[in-house]
Parts: sequence; structure tokens; C-alpha cells
Amino acid sequence: MLKLVDDPILIFLQAPSPEAQRRRLEKRGDPPEMVAQRLTKAAEEASAGAQLGAIVVVNNTVEESVEELYRIITAGADSSAMLEDL
Repeated sequence: MLKLVDDPILIFLQAPSPEAQRRRLEKRGDPPEMVAQRLTKAAEEASAGAQLGAIVVVNNTVEESVEELYRIITAGADSSAMLEDL
């Protein structure tokens, strides 16, 4: 059963810049119209993430992003565990 938490960790993973995201999408072969749609959607998602107070992780490299996500999640899990023990 899924357990809901009172204070979830919200994380928004974003490209280093819209131009970097464009290059990545083009490199993987997405057609121009899909690239344009994805860039528009990314801006909307960034705004929503900011409104929700999400932690922003910039996806410069997969390795750096995984390390950053791991640090955030384990720090949050440790904080939650301490609060549950009180």
C-alpha cells in the first residue's frame, strides 16, 4: 500500500539551458515540431516546479545528476526518519 507523506521531496530535473535541451533533442533525432513543443512544455514545467517549491537539479551530465539526486533523496529520507522517531 502506498504511504503518503506530509512533506514530500519535490525535485525538478532541467537541462542546463533551453539551447542545450534543443541540441539534445535534435541529437536524438526528434523532428523540429516536437523539439519546439518540448521546449514550450519544459518552460511550463519549470514554472510549475518553481510554484511548488521543487528543488532544481540541473542535468549537466547523467553522472552529476544521479549523484545530486541521491544526495537530495537520502538527506530527505534521513530527515523524515528522524521526525517519525519523535
